[in-house]
Amino acid sequence: MEPALRSRRRSLDFDQLGNDCDDADLYLPAKSYFRSNVVSPQSETQERTVFAIFALGFITVALEIMLLNFRSWQLREPLRLNAHERLMTRREITGWSIPVGIGIASLILSVTLPIEEIAWAGWVYFSMIFLVPLHSLYHRRQMNGMASV
Repeated sequence: MEPALRSRRRSLDFDQLGNDCDDADLYLPAKSYFRSNVVSPQSETQERTVFAIFALGFITVALEIMLLNFRSWQLREPLRLNAHERLMTRREITGWSIPVGIGIASLILSVTLPIEEIAWAGWVYFSMIFLVPLHSLYHRRQMNGMASV
């Protein structure tokens, strides 16, 4: 074999691994504050920018999906959507308007809140935990009402 093709096996020295009791890389603090541990900007402007950029990205993705469904709604006649498909398309449009609205609210909060309260620009996303199931419940009732007619 040529030297370039030979395997270069090296023995493992277990002393190189260290003592697993001293491994500080896996330590996570029990108490964590959002502003100090997750986002550590250098200035107030950077902190606002982080929240604003996330909000803009969130709005963009949700708005794109909402507009695609809106286009389907506009083409419902050429697509020959039946009553069930029309209701589902409307449900998707209104459903994706929730993340769009939350993203807009977060963007407004990230720009207008005092720096001490800027974390609310992130916490507002948790409102979807309640809004999305409420939206689903509303449309499920509509579907049940349509099925009984």
